[in-house]
Amino acid sequence: MALIGPSWDDERNLARLRGPDRDWVREELMVAEQREVPVVPVLVDRHDLPTTGTAVDGILRHPPIMIDSSNVWSVEPELLRRLAVPVDAPSGGRSTTEMIHLAVRAMLRHVLPGPQHAMGNGTSVASVVADWIDDAEWLRYVGIGNIPGRPNGSAVVVLTSTHLGIIQLDARIAEAESWRWPVETVTSAAAVQRRRWGISSVTDLRLCTASGVEIALDGVSTGQAGHLLALMGSAGPSSPGQGRGGS
Repeated sequence: MALIGPSWDDERNLARLRGPDRDWVREELMVAEQREVPVVPVLVDRHDLPTTGTAVDGILRHPPIMIDSSNVWSVEPELLRRLAVPVDAPSGGRSTTEMIHLAVRAMLRHVLPGPQHAMGNGTSVASVVADWIDDAEWLRYVGIGNIPGRPNGSAVVVLTSTHLGIIQLDARIAEAESWRWPVETVTSAAAVQRRRWGISSVTDLRLCTASGVEIALDGVSTGQAGHLLALMGSAGPSSPGQGRGGS
């Protein structure tokens, strides 16, 4: 999936795409072409495919999907349909577990602090999620927070195609206990932003199921919390100033 915005082929970016230096966008597209991986162009706030005068033009030959950045999730069904891969399709020799590991580590890349990545915590969380998810589920979201009263960052929130789950981690970054709820039973959501240690913005989430169960998760990165709520079709976090003071 190649995300192409209004400035994708502006003067500065065209110079980069056409230049002799290594360009990661060009390189990723060309590697995909070499491996016969279909590239779906996703046009964000534009209606025309770019013309760069490079080999990239031939790679972006599949019919594009157009997205309005103010309503990104309206095209999610079409994205899923176009990007769906049969279970028995080639995956570069990777197993399903390996693919889940790659997805989880990518989702946590900007969530876990650098030292935790260096300690291998991202890999440990990926293993926990890979063991927790069912074979028939599609992984949609992974984030980090904490159950109220538990240490910061000690819980993993997971959203799949069918379930919302929370996994409580132990000191070894292994699953201590977990809970899951069918996505369609989650009927309401509330979010409150606050500052943790007066620096980082985090969000405390309270979701309720149709049976009256409250799902509480604190300390989720505010951007990640908004993403989760958007995926679930809920309203985004409340505006700053409406929440509790940071701890």
